[in-house]
This record gives sequence, structure tokens and C-alpha cells, in this order.
Amino acid sequence: MSTLRHHKAGQKRGRLRAVKGSQADLPGVIGHLRDYEGQLVHELEKPSHESIRNELQKRSLKLNLPMARVLLFASNDPGLPGAQLARKCGVRAQTMHHLLSALEKDGLVERRCDGGNARVLRCHITSSGAALMSKSLAAAYDVYQRMVSRLTAQEQKEFRRLLEKCVATLSASKP
Repeated sequence: MSTLRHHKAGQKRGRLRAVKGSQADLPGVIGHLRDYEGQLVHELEKPSHESIRNELQKRSLKLNLPMARVLLFASNDPGLPGAQLARKCGVRAQTMHHLLSALEKDGLVERRCDGGNARVLRCHITSSGAALMSKSLAAAYDVYQRMVSRLTAQEQKEFRRLLEKCVATLSASKP
């Protein structure tokens, strides 16, 4: 079984490597999770989502984060079936069905039958949905600006460049 351990002293701090061992070795790693970049990504994700939820609420936008993501993907790629939207949003098909039902009930999306397959419903954002999505994007943008406000302009560019590089690396290695 493989576990993670820090490199020995003198090597770069914050890097973990897989080593053979048992789960008994894991507690030593857990004490240093804060040095692991993956943990930092997780620690950034949680408060950023909470901040966006709070900002949506503060602006009285009747939208939760998963719904906002659906509107964003539906507007960027009109006519996507629910199953593809679910994959893009990282939720199960059943969850997407509930999200789309709520959005449709509120008049924010329309689901239309596919001409070739009556069982496939394609999602289209309405003008009301587009307006609400635009407001939710502004809320998310404000949170992002607050998050990077302590970085210089050059650090912000570098941060974005590194994030894009990480996304491209993981996207290229998908099975």
C-alpha cells in the first residue's frame, strides 16, 4: 500500500511523495497536510463557495451556487441535455433533474425535446435566467476580487497563469 510522506530535510518543503508503507504512516502526513497544495486548494474552495453563497444572499438573488453553475453552463453551451450538464457541473443526473426542475419552475430555463430523440430534453436559458446569471457572475467576480486583493497585479497574473496550467495538466491527463 502506498502512503504519502514528506521529502527528507533539505528538499523542497511542501512536496509529498508516495512511499511504501502502511496506514500507520499516515498520521505523520496528516499533521503536515497544510503543507500539501491539494489541501490548500480545498481550503480555498470552501470559503470561496461560502463567500459566493453569502454574496448571492446579500444581493437577494434567489439562487444557490449549484443553480448558478447550471445557468452558467447552459448559457455557454445552449441546448445541452441534462446528463451533459450534470457532468459539467459535477453532480449526479438525479440532482441535475431536481436543479433543472426548480430553475424551470422559476422560468429561468426551458427544457425542449430533442428532434431526434423525444426522451432527450435540451436545456435553454431564458432571458430571465440570463439576467439572473449575469448578476450572480458579478457577485462571484466581487468575491474573487476580494480574494486576490492582497496580491499585486503581477501576482494576480501569475496566480491565474498557474491555475490555468494546473487545469490544463489535469484536463490533458483525463482517462
